[in-house]
Amino acid sequence: MRKLLTLLSTFRDRQSISGLSSESKSSDVDIAVLTSDKAEINIPSYMLQANSAVFRDLLGDPSFSSAPKPIPIDAFSADLKCFLNFMYQAHVPLPKSWTQAEIFLDLCEKYECEIIKERLMQALRSFSPKKPWEAFYFASHHDDILLARHALQCLGSDKKRKNAISSDISLEEASKVTLPYLLGYFVLCNMLEPPLVWKSGLIEKDWNYWGDNLRLGGS
Repeated sequence: MRKLLTLLSTFRDRQSISGLSSESKSSDVDIAVLTSDKAEINIPSYMLQANSAVFRDLLGDPSFSSAPKPIPIDAFSADLKCFLNFMYQAHVPLPKSWTQAEIFLDLCEKYECEIIKERLMQALRSFSPKKPWEAFYFASHHDDILLARHALQCLGSDKKRKNAISSDISLEEASKVTLPYLLGYFVLCNMLEPPLVWKSGLIEKDWNYWGDNLRLGGS
């Protein structure tokens, strides 16, 4: 977290990557990346060096520096521009979908972007109220219990699931969640005396309590 805060403190009100076209003349734009759909995006090399161990090694190689050429990155331009903004801007739009978030995390793993991964997982907590169950199984696959707990708290606003018990979950839905997180959810669902809260004139399960008390494996 300290690294993340240090990085954020250095951001200025910068132009988004979507504004850095192949025609860009900005003085700090000195390298290009080539996307899967053959688009070239011109960006500052220091941005890649500061955020990616893989690119730091590549750009520090004298053989590359002597004859720089566009760096191929296995991502479509629309996704890559959004991902690169996590390196470049202090206030970044959320991913457009959980699928895009998965693409971003794959890029983080492939190019060893630990600080960006941390920023992204923090940002996704703001995304989970839109589709809390999807957020829960996403968190389970990335073993992020904080995101999983936040997702459960958001289930209180999900009309389909706010009063659910474990038998209400389909096999397809259950198969999307890793076992430790699924067992933890089942334990909460099947509490004999679940904590309740008065909400909008009705007595409902207290999902804030549930989120705070999620235990992996049901322990």
